[in-house]
Amino acid sequence: MLENKLYIIKEFNFEKEELKAQIEINPQSEIFKGHFPDVPVLPGVSMMHLVKELLEKALNRSLNVVSAKNIKFLQMVNPTITNTLDVLVNILDNQQDELSIKASLQSQDNTHFKMTAQLKIT
Repeated sequence: MLENKLYIIKEFNFEKEELKAQIEINPQSEIFKGHFPDVPVLPGVSMMHLVKELLEKALNRSLNVVSAKNIKFLQMVNPTITNTLDVLVNILDNQQDELSIKASLQSQDNTHFKMTAQLKIT
């Protein structure tokens, strides 16, 4: 679980298949001691994981990523420069035990990450 270690939730809203959240990245997180000590960068896998965690919180269900057809890392996130991110997740299709989503991480006018994925409800 990355919440309260890598990030804290500042705002959280889930309505009509759309999750909007604002998170604050902790530049002192252990993750940045290895990625990378002199110039910290939020790892792509952490971006994917925090999207999954926030969606689990919204749905109050456990999820596993089944596939990610389209992942784009568009701009690095250095937490000493950019530590507030807006997270947007749209549920495109909600089947009984699987979700199709489109997600992004943004700050001000910058998009850092985009993903289209399938998640299984566990």
